[in-house]
Amino acid sequence: MRAPDDGELELEENPGLAPEPAGSSSTTVLAVSDSTAVAPVKSDVPPGVRIKWFQRKETLTIDIEVPGCEDPEVTMTDEGLVTLTAKKREHCCTLNLLRRIHTGKSRWFHSGRVVKLELWKAEYGLGHWEKLLVGEKLANVLIDWTSWIDEAEENEIRNNPYGHDTYHMVGAMGAHWGSNVERSIKAKQQAAAVNTSKADDEEEDITCF
Repeated sequence: MRAPDDGELELEENPGLAPEPAGSSSTTVLAVSDSTAVAPVKSDVPPGVRIKWFQRKETLTIDIEVPGCEDPEVTMTDEGLVTLTAKKREHCCTLNLLRRIHTGKSRWFHSGRVVKLELWKAEYGLGHWEKLLVGEKLANVLIDWTSWIDEAEENEIRNNPYGHDTYHMVGAMGAHWGSNVERSIKAKQQAAAVNTSKADDEEEDITCF
């Protein structure tokens, strides 16, 4: 039997089947599986372009520093593929983010030498991302340490926005401060009046109103 050429499928007749009557027609459908896997898109940041990023529980902030960039355009998908195109090829880059984003809430803008992305994470509750991109780390993708805070610190700031533990302040107040709701309101007012969360503020004594 002759071996089939590439792409050719050879069908053998089944001797157990009766021949089709003259004039009849039939269609044989073959299912051919394609086992070729689609490779993920690789992030590409050309030399001369630098990326700095930081995150919060719900958001990512990415600064793409592109000196001399003209006519920038940013496209993004919910799967986390972000593409920057520009007039010059050396200003174009592709970011394959680690996880999905919410493109409907995300935005970008161009200011001077920076294209800034403010992206919303689509999967809330998974904690901080361990890295920004899929694959190996790129040398010109850096963490913005001036804006970075870790997850534990972020939780503390959310719970005590003025640098005070208002929950324990409420517990320390006597009954003459009123109901729990009234004490909670007063504690927040006192915390706001003496905001110790600002590093440059001078130390002040807390005075009850």
